Amino acid sequence: MITYSRSELLQIGKHCSHNKLKEEVFQSLPKIIKPVTKRGVRGGRRHIRTIITVDKNKIKKTSQVNNNNFITINYKNSNKDNLHHNNRLMNTCLLNCRSARNKADELNEYFVENDFDIVILTESWMRDNDHYVINKLLPENYDYFLSNRTERTGGGLAFLYKTSLKVRRIQGPEYTSFEYLQTDVQFDSKVITFISIYRPPYSTVNKASINTFFSEFQELLHSSLTNQKEVFYLW
Repeated sequence: MITYSRSELLQIGKHCSHNKLKEEVFQSLPKIIKPVTKRGVRGGRRHIRTIITVDKNKIKKTSQVNNNNFITINYKNSNKDNLHHNNRLMNTCLLNCRSARNKADELNEYFVENDFDIVILTESWMRDNDHYVINKLLPENYDYFLSNRTERTGGGLAFLYKTSLKVRRIQGPEYTSFEYLQTDVQFDSKVITFISIYRPPYSTVNKASINTFFSEFQELLHSSLTNQKEVFYLW
């Protein structure tokens, strides 16, 4: 056991008030106090010397707000009405809802909150006689087109749009590997074609292979790109 007298402790404390312990004080410490060595290496030539210092530059703590940390951010007010001019953007939503029948209220609230011009739903799972669901799903001043399955459940497409837009549904051939709903939208001075597509996975019921899909989709592309309009394919 190492013991120090009161005077020895005061002397060591006096020297520790400096940034670095003087060499003669460090050498006067008993040899039993060994410096920390590198892990895995014995003390010797490669030992790591321990340097004892006292930190004088302590950061002053404060509980007040430092206004010097504030920065100025330049911003510009965004006027929503500026979007409603001849070249405004169309606010469109594409959503795979996996049954609009059991979440019509939530979808209606989402459409109103985001003020969509057009909403396209895939896997709507709706039927032709779902008038009650349509009334709950459709926001005020909206109209719709539906492409529902008739022989089996699932699938289906819905195209919802504001009545302020001029929209016309385009009928076309039916395909076995995918469902689609095609519409022409008059937007300002342009006519834009929207083709909403839902391709169900292969099953023993539809028996629609990937090769069949590529062949039928190529046919749809060929027929829709010959009308000299802007076409958007969404699925």
